[in-house]
Amino acid sequence: MYEFVTGVQTCSLPICFPVTIGLGENSYSILTGNYIKTEKVAGFRSRLEKINSLSQDELKSYYKEMLNNEQMSDKGGAGLGMIDIARKTGQKLKYDFIEVKDGYSFFLLVVPPFFLREFS
Repeated sequence: MYEFVTGVQTCSLPICFPVTIGLGENSYSILTGNYIKTEKVAGFRSRLEKINSLSQDELKSYYKEMLNNEQMSDKGGAGLGMIDIARKTGQKLKYDFIEVKDGYSFFLLVVPPFFLREFS
């Protein structure tokens, strides 16, 4: 049984989206999303598919590779967030892209229940 906590995160579009966290006795589940330019969906989907294809050991290596790559994303990071979620939860990423309008799509991410543990 999960207790759900919902908050609102701001976004760059005039529409905001909820972040929902399911709290189990020993686990969490997360549902969130973000707007993305539709032209960037194919590239992002490709990265997510790669992340989902990797084992835990391969994710660790890929994380280090991306960290040392020194290529920054549009937001100023090295694109480590999704890799980190997959590493720390031990779960495959579940996601979808929903075309909205005006050249934007909505990226929906569902992180299945994962157990609380020490993250390395």
